Amino acid sequence: MFEEKIVSVAALWRAEPPVIVSMPAPARHDDLRMAFMYSGQDLKMGFLTSSGCFVNRKEAAQIALEAGQINHETDSLISQELW
Repeated sequence: MFEEKIVSVAALWRAEPPVIVSMPAPARHDDLRMAFMYSGQDLKMGFLTSSGCFVNRKEAAQIALEAGQINHETDSLISQELW
């Protein structure tokens, strides 16, 4: 049985075609923001799942809760809650 998990913080910075940049733990969203500070790109912060999907913070919170990665409900997952 495959269980979806959150595996890294990620930033989606272009919709078409999508470009996703991710960093493994213990990276934080601020690390990604710093890397793109002068790019002029509009970043959407989220997470990558174990199946390689980009999800926003709300979707990530539900996945992390169901996977047992966090033990509380939240409307918006932050990277510090995972590692």
